[in-house]
Amino acid sequence: MRLAYLPDPWTARNFSVDAVNQQVTNLAIQYDPVLGYVTREDYRGGVNSHGRMGVRLNQTLKPGDPLPDIPQGGILATGDSFTFGSEVADAQSWPARLEAELGGSVVNGGAGGYGIDQAILRAEQLLDIVKPKAIIVSFIPNNVGRDEYSINQGLIKPYFDVEDGKLVLKGVPVPDYQPSRKYAGWARTTFGRSYLVYWAAERLGLRSKWLLYEGEVRVAHNRGVEVSCLLWGRLAEKLRGRDVKLIALAQYAGIQVNGHDNSRDYYKVPYILDCAKRAGYLVVDSYPELRRRFEVDEAAFWQNWVRQPHDEGRIWNTGHMSAQGNQLTANLLAAALREHMPEVIAP
Repeated sequence: MRLAYLPDPWTARNFSVDAVNQQVTNLAIQYDPVLGYVTREDYRGGVNSHGRMGVRLNQTLKPGDPLPDIPQGGILATGDSFTFGSEVADAQSWPARLEAELGGSVVNGGAGGYGIDQAILRAEQLLDIVKPKAIIVSFIPNNVGRDEYSINQGLIKPYFDVEDGKLVLKGVPVPDYQPSRKYAGWARTTFGRSYLVYWAAERLGLRSKWLLYEGEVRVAHNRGVEVSCLLWGRLAEKLRGRDVKLIALAQYAGIQVNGHDNSRDYYKVPYILDCAKRAGYLVVDSYPELRRRFEVDEAAFWQNWVRQPHDEGRIWNTGHMSAQGNQLTANLLAAALREHMPEVIAP
């Protein structure tokens, strides 16, 4: 059956979890032994264009356009989907808008689903390629929780633990994803690698019963706040002796601003930002300005996030920032850099 139907008949993957194994289903990412995954190099899909090393480009590549070199000497941005600019066009992410505001290059090293740990590791990975004047590390409150995971929605990731007060990187090189017995159940764990069973389930109309559709999350520890605080110091120490400025940017989904989601308090974001400040980072917290806008005009406030139809004809945000919200973020960063780090934007 494998020889007849599979391009790689000797694959050891568990077919029953293919639907939630993003290393198999997500064509926009590729395996990385240290980060677990990075955005795929030279990917051109819809509104997303990825350049060398998988960095997201600030302008969409046309068919036949050569892959540009990564610009050096500007600003490097890392973070999760809020940095990457999920659900908006290449030129509408906040790194792209910041580049337009400042006139110097801003390299977008963001990737959906990253924790603060992966954002820091991605900055370290790109450091000698970009040779930046400054690094902006962005996070949303939920990323603190991701620092506790060894598997996030079907993607294996590295994680840091704390031993004797110091960070210890674990889970590298990142292995192939294999579902746990607790998550997949004994039947899928035992027979999931059988292509014959998968093939039979397809043809008997049992696909929805055999395949799993909710990505596995595996928690390695519950020290996300402590790890997140220590991570700022890790990157600062890495840059000791280099003239590279550091900025910590806190971003939010709309429901984390209007009070429906208390994760800002739960994950102690003000405390984590204070840790960044003590480690030498310029702190840019978008919460005060977003909260002010919510209190002034709630309808206008929601335009800062991507809008999708929802239950009973109501409209809710999906969480990611819209082009307007990303422009607001870029404006906040540009103002902070002009006031506190003018040397970063000097020609």
